[in-house]
Amino acid sequence: MSTLEGKPRAARFGVLRVLAWAYAIVIGLGGILGVFQGHVLTGLLLTASAIIALPLTVDLLEERFNIAIPRWLRVAGVIVLFLAAGETLPPTKDTTPTIAPSTETATQPSAPAPPVVAPANVESGALKAFSECLQSNAKDGQYSSFDGGKSALLLLAACYDPWKAYVDACVKSGSTGEKCDLASTAIAQVTLKWLGK
Repeated sequence: MSTLEGKPRAARFGVLRVLAWAYAIVIGLGGILGVFQGHVLTGLLLTASAIIALPLTVDLLEERFNIAIPRWLRVAGVIVLFLAAGETLPPTKDTTPTIAPSTETATQPSAPAPPVVAPANVESGALKAFSECLQSNAKDGQYSSFDGGKSALLLLAACYDPWKAYVDACVKSGSTGEKCDLASTAIAQVTLKWLGK
């Protein structure tokens, strides 16, 4: 039975040794994967860090070659190699979503009017009044085009009278009430998208 530091081999499994094994396995595998993914220097530095932390390496150096590396030096080597590996990684793209400026403090950029998705024969006055109401309320309210249409329906409720006039004009033009309701909801949703909501 071999001994190290006066302790039998079976008694050398403490918490730090288990953590060192876990670190060596996780970081070592990450380093190997990094090499295969094209980050050769990063992968090699991580793998070297894992090898230094690996208790088996320490045992081999101490038992076979009588080289005792102090624990503080091994920890310092692991930290330096890990930090060096982090510095060799390419910069990542910023995927943080940006918040659009408030309409109270910024002016809206000049953009073309939202596309008209209404039936062709609808009276233009009703459509214009409906569109203006949607745009006015959408700019001032807390609406979103990303909520599955809930904001579009709330926007229709906020513009009830112009919406009702639009639907009546749409039905008079020969379309069905269902198609006119669908068209009005689509107009509301397109307005929200157009305003960047």
